[in-house]
Amino acid sequence: MGDRVRRETVWKWQKDPKFLEELTRARRDRLVQAKTLLDAMVPTALELLGSVLKNEEHPISVRVRAASEVLDRAGWTSRAGEVKRAEAYLQDAAATLRFQVPPDTYRTFLAALNAASGLTLPVPARSPLEQMSRQELEKRIRGMGEELAERVAPIEPM
Repeated sequence: MGDRVRRETVWKWQKDPKFLEELTRARRDRLVQAKTLLDAMVPTALELLGSVLKNEEHPISVRVRAASEVLDRAGWTSRAGEVKRAEAYLQDAAATLRFQVPPDTYRTFLAALNAASGLTLPVPARSPLEQMSRQELEKRIRGMGEELAERVAPIEPM
């Protein structure tokens, strides 16, 4: 218990720029050392995975797992997962955006997103109301109001 540093002391040290600079340097050095050690083990690990993958005496499940590990480390499977996650995120974002911007803006966004990403998100067609001019739309709304007024029986005073 005598080797422990009190919480208050650590809090004071974190306010000292020289301490923070040294702490950052020490963390960076540890990461470099760890990466160097891992990099040195890569050839051995790949040889082991390769021997398991090629050895037909191992069960197929073990060989498939080895193949999966090789593909993952080579960036094949992790990239596919990243692409699927990014695609799902973009689809969610597009669905959220749909009712936050005007329809024409939304359609333009989807078309640009599809072109840039290679996705094929469906771009909704313009509705009949969107295709009308402002004057036509106002005329139609007035007509609907007049029709509604005719259908509602006038209230007679008591």
